[in-house]
This record gives sequence, structure tokens and C-alpha cells, in this order.
Amino acid sequence: MSESSPPAVDSPESFEQGAKTIGPVEYYEKSDVATGSILILFVGVALIVAVVQVGLWLMVGLFESQARTTDAQVSPLAGTRPAITQPELQVAAFRDYQEFERAQEERLNEYAIEDPKNDRVRIPISRAMELIIQRGLLDRDRTSSEK
Repeated sequence: MSESSPPAVDSPESFEQGAKTIGPVEYYEKSDVATGSILILFVGVALIVAVVQVGLWLMVGLFESQARTTDAQVSPLAGTRPAITQPELQVAAFRDYQEFERAQEERLNEYAIEDPKNDRVRIPISRAMELIIQRGLLDRDRTSSEK
């Protein structure tokens, strides 16, 4: 054997270097895991987590105190809650729709005063169509030629 090559597994030189063989190729370690360094690692991580938690707790307290002093006055109604009632189910959908349709038809076919201050009134849709035709407000040929 040359001196530059590593010793053979079962050679006496391998025993001199401290390796122990069980079989021709298997080895085992002489010492256990260094538990002290692993314990130090866990304690360090626990300390870092604790410091971060305390820092976050202090920051939240600071932010809450700043918010209390700088926030605008809260409405007096903000604290009151409406009474919670049961949901209202639509029991008679067909009847409700008929009532809605009747109200819309009534709105389209009756006279009414909408805004007395601005002299706005509501007239039936049929009368409005007659007035538009009489006055020629929808004369498309005239409005397109004027442009």
C-alpha cells in the first residue's frame, strides 16, 4: 500500500485512528450527542420567543393608548345595538308581487303632486305620451337635422 492512500477498513491502521468496526464496513460512534449544546439552543430560542411576545404586548398597549387619545368622538349610537328579531320569511310571494305591481300601476296612472316647492307634478303615463306627441318633443328627424 502506498502511504497516500487511506488505510483499509479491516486493517490495523484503521483501529489506530479510533474507528471501531462491528463488521467489515459498519461503524459506530464512541461518544453520545452533545446534549448541552442542544439544551442551550432550546433555551435561546425560548428566550427570543419570550422577548418578542413581551415586545408585542407592549406595542399593542402603546397603540391602544394612542388610539384612545387621537380618535374622534364616537357617536353615542355606536354602543347601542338594535334588538335582534327573527328573520321575516316571505310567506305569500305571489300576493306580495301582486301588491307591488298594483302600487306601480297606481303610480303610473294617477295624478299626484311630487314636489310642491318646485312645482313638480306626476301625470299618468298615457297622458304624458299624448303631450309628447302633441308638442313634438320626440321629433327625431328635426333633432338630428339641427345638429
